[in-house]
Amino acid sequence: KRRPPSSRLTNRVSLKPEELLSAFRSADVDQSDSVSLGELRGAFRTLGLPVSQSTLRLFRESSSNSLDFVEFCVLASQCRHLLQPRDAERRRLLAIFAESDVEQFGFVGMDTMVGCLARAGIWTNAETVTIVIGRPIDDCSEFDFPEFSNIFERLQLAAAEPAKPQ
Repeated sequence: KRRPPSSRLTNRVSLKPEELLSAFRSADVDQSDSVSLGELRGAFRTLGLPVSQSTLRLFRESSSNSLDFVEFCVLASQCRHLLQPRDAERRRLLAIFAESDVEQFGFVGMDTMVGCLARAGIWTNAETVTIVIGRPIDDCSEFDFPEFSNIFERLQLAAAEPAKPQ
């Protein structure tokens, strides 16, 4: 029996200025007018935005240690766009991912990731996914939709490449 897709993932993420300000202020525990990585995670979860390797990469590109409110808003906007696919293929992938996100946290584990890829038409295993993402994973590794989509696209491209002669 399939369950309906997570509404958190399938609904458009809207970021209202007052919600951004509220999330920023509540996350800025030390009242420094900036948020650290740890504080950022709480704020983004409040806003329903992904806090994953993709988000962390954007954070590191934006800042060294913390973000002020303007930087926070820019990063939130970038992450929001990651959740709003515009083409039919990405919408199909989002539906597959959302249906598999049983806990509705916006993340799936490796076994679920491999299952999502299979339902999307890519037959693979955890070892291949690990090679594609280029970083070691463990039993606690989780993947958000942008990571799933990226892995799908990379595996699809790899499958389309002609085999190299031996």
